[in-house]
Amino acid sequence: MGGSSGAVLVGIAIAFGFATLPAILLSAVTRTQTGVANGINSVSRSVGSAVASALLGTLLAAGKAAGVPAENRFTLAFGLAGGAFAIVAGLAVFGLRSPGGPRPPLRDLPAERVGERRTATCTR
Repeated sequence: MGGSSGAVLVGIAIAFGFATLPAILLSAVTRTQTGVANGINSVSRSVGSAVASALLGTLLAAGKAAGVPAENRFTLAFGLAGGAFAIVAGLAVFGLRSPGGPRPPLRDLPAERVGERRTATCTR
């Protein structure tokens, strides 16, 4: 696989991940938790992108010959990206299992109960 076809595959994987992950996250939480879930997703994405960029930049810079990174460094970088994708794809397909078995899905209140308010009672 050449460098350009590897770049295309990595780009497609990133596009699918960035486009679908917020929808998956938001479907798994209640309406009151959507802001927190989206915020954690955004921070995780930013930190992950920064760390990965720094690591791959260091990897490419370490293998310079005549001011240009060696081809094998690009191959290694795409291999690492492919390995990371395989791990994430495996987690997506098989999921992370909780020790107590699968948890029931979180649901919002039915539409007829959305307007209800809870009242607190004080006892002395």
